[in-house]
This record gives sequence, C-alpha cells and structure tokens, in this order.
Amino acid sequence: MRATLQSLNALFHKPAFGLLVIRIALGVIFILAGWNKLEAGKAVLAKVGSRIDVIGLEVGSMNAASFFFGVMAAGTELVCGALLILGLLFRPALFLLFFTMVVATLVKIEDHGMDLTQFGYPLVMACVLTGLFFTGSGRLALIRDE
Repeated sequence: MRATLQSLNALFHKPAFGLLVIRIALGVIFILAGWNKLEAGKAVLAKVGSRIDVIGLEVGSMNAASFFFGVMAAGTELVCGALLILGLLFRPALFLLFFTMVVATLVKIEDHGMDLTQFGYPLVMACVLTGLFFTGSGRLALIRDE
C-alpha cells in the first residue's frame, strides 16, 4: 500500500509538466482569441483598438489609430500565446498579455459595471499570468527562464 502511494505521489509530483499544461492551455486560448479578432476584419479591430480609451488614450473610432491598437491587441494575443506554449521570451510575452488583460478587464467594468460574469475572464487571465511571471516557464520550455 505504501509503495502504491509513493508511486502515485511520484507520478503526480511533476511541476514542470503542470506548468507545461498551463502554458499550452493559456497559449491555445490566447491564439484563438487573437486569431478570431484578426479574422473578424477591420471594423472589429478598430472597435477593439478604440477601447484603449479606458486608460486615457483617446484614439477615436474607425480610424487608423484605433485599427492599429486593435491589431496590436489581437497580435499580442496571437504571437504571445504561441510564445507561451514554446516558452520563448516568456516574461516579456507575459507582460504584454497581462497589459492586454488589464485593459480588457477595465473595458468590461466600464461597459457592464461590477458584474463579475463580464469582467471575471480577463481578470482571472491577468491573475494566472501574474502567477506564471513569478514561477517562470518551467523546465519543459525551449529556453529555460529561471
């Protein structure tokens, strides 16, 4: 019985594998979110980009600046999601995604008030990204970030 418990403990005591699972899950979610925004077209990207106004950057809507910030948000999710999976430029990617999620959280709060069902997703993502910032990418990464 004791040997079985020790073998189970050894089987599930794999923090590097756990971090890899988290990195893959988050990376896929961010890649899909970024791809969907890019695929949706210029109008959606401009609308997303115009919401940078929640941090005091007034760029207007449906213009080159709002389109630029929309592409930056979608591109950040897409590229940094891939970097998370690979474990490349891990902390810089986390920082960019964290900033994107903070802006998304503020947008949801501004649009829907303190309704956790609306702002909970980007807030949780920002918290998980913060945790990963402190743990690092783990041993199962292309470039170990420790």
